[in-house]
Amino acid sequence: MAGYASVLFKAVCGAGLAILTASSVLATTIDVTIGSTLLNGLPAVLAFDFIGGGPPDNTVTLSALVSDGILNSTSTTGNVTGSGPWNFSDAGGSFFNELLVVFNPMGASLSFSSSCTSNSGTCGAFWTASRSSR
Repeated sequence: MAGYASVLFKAVCGAGLAILTASSVLATTIDVTIGSTLLNGLPAVLAFDFIGGGPPDNTVTLSALVSDGILNSTSTTGNVTGSGPWNFSDAGGSFFNELLVVFNPMGASLSFSSSCTSNSGTCGAFWTASRSSR
C-alpha cells in the first residue's frame, strides 16, 4: 500500500508543479494542497528538485510547508538557501538543486506555495516526489 501511496503522491505533486516549467507562467505563484492520507502515519521523504534552465539565472521560491505531520529534518544539495521558505537558484552554474524534507510521521495533508522568476523563456524544471520507508 505504501508503494501505491508514494506513486499517487508523486503524480499529484508532479501535476501541480509541472506548470512551473511552462514559459507562460511568468512569476506566478502556485498554491498546492495535497491530501496525503495514504501516507498518514508513515515516515516519508519529500524531494523538491530544481534543474537549472541555463542563463540567465532564475530562482524558485518554495514557501514553508504546512502539514499536520511532523517535519523531522531537511537537507540540501546545490544552491538552496533558507529554512522555510527556501530559495532554489541556478546562479553560478548550479544545475541540480535539491531540498529533502523528512516527515516522521507524514500527516494527512500538505500545503505549500511556489513561484519562479522569469528571467528567460523557461525557469528550468521544478518538481517534487516522495517515498515512504515502509
